[in-house]
Amino acid sequence: MRLLVSVADASEVRAAIDGGADIIDAKDASRGALGAVAPAVLAAIVAAVGGERPVSAAVGDAGDVAGIGLPTSSVTTRVAGSEVPGVSFVKLGFAAGVDARQGAVYAGSVAGALRGTGTAVVLAAYADAASDRLGRDAILDIAVGCGAAGVLLDTLDKQRGQPLFALLDPEVVADWVVSAQQAGLSVALAGSLGASDVALARDIGADVVGVRGAACDGGRLGRVSVGRLRGLLRQVAGTPVSGVRQPSPRSIPAMGSPRVRSATTASVGTRDARTR
Repeated sequence: MRLLVSVADASEVRAAIDGGADIIDAKDASRGALGAVAPAVLAAIVAAVGGERPVSAAVGDAGDVAGIGLPTSSVTTRVAGSEVPGVSFVKLGFAAGVDARQGAVYAGSVAGALRGTGTAVVLAAYADAASDRLGRDAILDIAVGCGAAGVLLDTLDKQRGQPLFALLDPEVVADWVVSAQQAGLSVALAGSLGASDVALARDIGADVVGVRGAACDGGRLGRVSVGRLRGLLRQVAGTPVSGVRQPSPRSIPAMGSPRVRSATTASVGTRDARTR
């Protein structure tokens, strides 16, 4: 398991690396689960990392212009227009009202804009999404169809601060993780995770676990702290988790590494687009 730590700007990068982050994630936490930082901020973060760690970047929710059918996605435009060398993958979600067909178009557009750049796509599902958003199983289908590197299961409502495993039973999450990995996708889990949640995500078999608030002084809108991050990792190392089904041994490419799939993995099956 690799630990992803979200940073708001370049000044937080050193604390994240020194605290033990395996992946540095560029995200504006004040703008929600996948708030994108400005292109200049992203470039500064990449420069501060200096190749010491992979960098990911949140790019927002596709289809966030309501009621216009299928306009050119603002997310796609932003991704295509602000490519920054050194970003291993971008994290893309889907806005309320986007159906499976539209989601596939948006994801395909983003994947196409990034093809050949060395930056892969990770698609996000939300554990607390209402019925007007694509469900996590539909996200798996879209991810496989567009050639994404992986999927992320996160929480949408950051104000309530409910952790992922308070919203979904760990067994349900574990089943989703296995389905995604069997389809050739890397899996990241996030969403107000504390030490016991990170340990549980680890034991479920997640490839990546993402944190922000637990690594910061002052919560998710505070600042990344070396001490808090190291303390989190010490707690995780000493947190026993029992009663969790261990996944079967597998060989999943690292998140951020684009891969070619055969036609036999073109779909993980037809599911209801609203299933969560």
